[in-house]
Amino acid sequence: MKRLIVIFLVALLVRLALVAVWHQSGKGNLISHDGRGYGTVAHSLLEGKGFLFDGHLPNRRPPVYPVFLAFFMKGGAFPWGVHLAQAFLGAASCLILYGLARRIFDEKAGLLAALFMALDYASFRETVSVMPEVLYVFFLLGSFYFLFRGREEGRAKWVVLAGFLGGLSLLTKDLLVFYYPCVIVWILLWPNAWKTRLFRAGCFLIGLGLVIAPWVVRSTLIHGRPVLITVSSGHTLYIGNNPLTKGKMTGGEWSLGEDMDYAEYPEGMELFSPEADRYYFQKGLDFIRQNPRRFFVLMGKKIVNMWRPYQVDSPRPARWLASISYIPVALLGCLGMIWSRARWKQLFPIFSLIVYIFLIHAILIGQIRYRYSVMPFLMILAAFALTKIWKSLERRRFEEARRA
Repeated sequence: MKRLIVIFLVALLVRLALVAVWHQSGKGNLISHDGRGYGTVAHSLLEGKGFLFDGHLPNRRPPVYPVFLAFFMKGGAFPWGVHLAQAFLGAASCLILYGLARRIFDEKAGLLAALFMALDYASFRETVSVMPEVLYVFFLLGSFYFLFRGREEGRAKWVVLAGFLGGLSLLTKDLLVFYYPCVIVWILLWPNAWKTRLFRAGCFLIGLGLVIAPWVVRSTLIHGRPVLITVSSGHTLYIGNNPLTKGKMTGGEWSLGEDMDYAEYPEGMELFSPEADRYYFQKGLDFIRQNPRRFFVLMGKKIVNMWRPYQVDSPRPARWLASISYIPVALLGCLGMIWSRARWKQLFPIFSLIVYIFLIHAILIGQIRYRYSVMPFLMILAAFALTKIWKSLERRRFEEARRA
């Protein structure tokens, strides 16, 4: 317990120190283009206009992070209050990661995974970004923790809570909307009677539905047609797959008008509407069908872009910090996946999440920020690999000492 408290305090102090340095250097109000988009929705909420994005129909962004921002805006604590809150959420995520890794493997793996996250440059760098990643990862880790706890203890309440937190993660970032069916499949593979498995799957769906159903119903009534979470999938597919896309490999944001662009859409169609989203989705598919070779070239660039150690425009110290914290975890995480493959039934949600994130961003848009949701799970596998290596070295020393 003392070690865990130390790791939490280290994670918190590192993040708080970054917040202090960030604001002291005059960068406190520096907000990215996407961050300003979330802020636009938050301002619209405070003005009583609902979830509007630059005056467009209200389904460009999921609702949770704009509500989170609006809370601090209303209290006059934006953006520094957001940064402080994300520092605490990031440190708390280390504790959740410890609990999850400990349940899957052992105490040492839990402590190592938490330490990896506490000192991960990308993780604590997101603290000072007005972006949903920190909150999103917090909900996602919570969902996984209670899923594994529900499997281990057989308590339906934990599975409902896992679904509830999974729903919050979807309403923070909608990326995993097609992933959660994998979780349902996993629950149906649990070592129980089939009626129990069906009941547990239903519990997860209840928790998930309690969160997302009101948003889905509201969106469907507004647009007059079914809308799941947002109207962004078609836009994203087209941005990553169109005649103007070059796929500049920086590791950071692609620039609208420079290496990606929107095609003109029919007159009378509003951008970020369900109609425009379907239009762009079809345009993206047409490009892929007509340019298969170009599609695979872009896919390779996106993979490199997403999994490279650092952004090319980062300062040299940031590059070193990012590389030192990322490369060992990435390599050990791959080893951990290989060495734990015999336990695939238990680890299916983690393996499938990594594959899902890898593939979807190879098709859509790839940048370093998009891998953050899987990094904690790679840290768990990296911690397992490191403990396995350590145990192997200890056995070798013991055998050598015995022979001597």
